[in-house]
Amino acid sequence: MSGLLLKDFLSVRKQGKTIAWVLAFYLLFFVALDRMGGPKSADSMLTVVISIVTMLAVVLTVNTFAYDEAAKWDVFARSLPVGARGIVGARYLLAVLYSAAGALLALAAALISGRGRIGPDALAACTASGAVPLILCSVLIPLFYKFGIQKARIAVMAVFLIPFVAVMLLKNFGVPVAVSDAQVLLLKLSPVIVLAAVGISFFISCRIYRNREV
Repeated sequence: MSGLLLKDFLSVRKQGKTIAWVLAFYLLFFVALDRMGGPKSADSMLTVVISIVTMLAVVLTVNTFAYDEAAKWDVFARSLPVGARGIVGARYLLAVLYSAAGALLALAAALISGRGRIGPDALAACTASGAVPLILCSVLIPLFYKFGIQKARIAVMAVFLIPFVAVMLLKNFGVPVAVSDAQVLLLKLSPVIVLAAVGISFFISCRIYRNREV
């Protein structure tokens, strides 16, 4: 499985420098706003940083499917002795690693914003930056295995748009998006929800992969 992960990391290495420069730019911009604009500017920038790292975790996972499909990797992959669980499991593990890296970056930004302290809203946002990509990937990965990256493009667009539209609608209807007692409970339950979503998705993906024709 480590070889499969290395293959996926190498497939996106061309984007690595671009991503690093983008993250460095936003980090420096974030620190500058924190120094000049005060807490409100830093909080706004924190939201931008969290949105970016959440999106990147999903995009990088999606790109690995696109590269594999273009290279017809699946024909070779089926000859490997790792089986469907190993091939599919490596892709889910990759999504976990990207999501964890995004959550850590969001946490670092939150600590900078809070000058070493982190409030409940920021903590919830950092947790979401790790949980949301996993939930989204749990929806997308089975679709990619079933239909391929090209046919599932509409699903990709929907997955990105639905969360933002939902938040905008909540704000328009006056529904608070700050941390409440119900949201705190949801935050505590989030590991269980994420594990259940990933587990069910993994089972479905393995079944689709076994029954799929190359």
